[in-house]
Amino acid sequence: MIHSITFRRWKSFLDTTLYLDQIMVLIGMNASGKSNVLDALSLLKALADGEELEKALSNLRGGAEFAPLYGRDSFELEVEFHQNETDKIEKEFTYKIRINIMNNIQITAEKIKLKESGIEFDTKPILFENNKLQIIKDGEFEIKIPSNISIINKTLIYFFSEEVSKYIKYINNVFTNILNLDVIPKNINHFAEISDLLENDGSNLAGVLAALDDAKRQKIEQQLTEYLTRLPENDVGKVWVEKIGLLGRNAMLYCEETWPNGQTFNIDSRRMSDGTLRFLAILTALLTRPEGSNLIIEEVDNGLHPSRAKLLLEMLREIAVKRQIDVLVTTHNPALLDAMTPDYIGFITVAHRNPQGYSELTLLDNVDALPKLLASGGVGYLATTGKLDQAIEDTQEQGE
Repeated sequence: MIHSITFRRWKSFLDTTLYLDQIMVLIGMNASGKSNVLDALSLLKALADGEELEKALSNLRGGAEFAPLYGRDSFELEVEFHQNETDKIEKEFTYKIRINIMNNIQITAEKIKLKESGIEFDTKPILFENNKLQIIKDGEFEIKIPSNISIINKTLIYFFSEEVSKYIKYINNVFTNILNLDVIPKNINHFAEISDLLENDGSNLAGVLAALDDAKRQKIEQQLTEYLTRLPENDVGKVWVEKIGLLGRNAMLYCEETWPNGQTFNIDSRRMSDGTLRFLAILTALLTRPEGSNLIIEEVDNGLHPSRAKLLLEMLREIAVKRQIDVLVTTHNPALLDAMTPDYIGFITVAHRNPQGYSELTLLDNVDALPKLLASGGVGYLATTGKLDQAIEDTQEQGE
């Protein structure tokens, strides 16, 4: 799984590293660099899915022109992996990609380096011919791969030696299993086609649940119900899905709702609140994504009542640990931050600008004055009053 990502000359970052865990909360002021982190992960997924470089960059905020740091013509992303599988690959290794946007938008280098042995596979040396990079396979013949396609594209895995291919296959599997979830409740308010994986906007939520075999579907419906009935409002109960139509190719999400007067009604997703739908979509992603996935949720509490903050945190952490899924979320919500007990402190990263204007990422644990600050209030209080940013600035000055 991904242990860390280093951003070099990427958007607002000069050279900084994000560390991931089974849950990581990324906080910071507007324009501090949080969204740039998520864009980098989206780019790696797109390249692994087989998208050409220019298209993958154009789908990000600002497009290719604003991908490198202002005034630079290239950027690098370096990902360190720590894996626990029994297949014959080293437990710790890195993958690095360098992309240039001047003249032709192209990948100028890709490398895999094994941490323990120090072996480095330079899988895309800078050797151009007709705008194509040449790669030698086992010293026997030459493969020409366009410079706008990454070697982590699954269609290229077997073009390399067996030793290199197994690392590329592992990296591809990790990157393709990244889901950048941006739930749009209005897109869930309809029948959904039966499907295997949840869409980025959560639109096929009912279809994903209905596609499961009966035993697994019933188990997840029960889990959805258990979490939903713990909400403070206590007006929504049992949750389930049903296939619709003669061929059963579509599905609808239902739940049981209780009114203050004690009356109980069965309603479908078209009558559920946006907050309930968003909550269910996040929970469904956690429960149905393949183990080992990375789930990214920007503004995780968007549309949710502040009273749900603590439950949301418990849900994210419990399921992420149990299912071995790494979750990265961003938030501005003081209620969510204040709901973080001391044992969450090690899982919070602060995005901020340094005196030169570059974005940096600092683990909250590394802020010198943190114990003293927490004595005056929670993380939400420290963030909204500006005390946290001031403490980070002071820590940086002391380190100079």
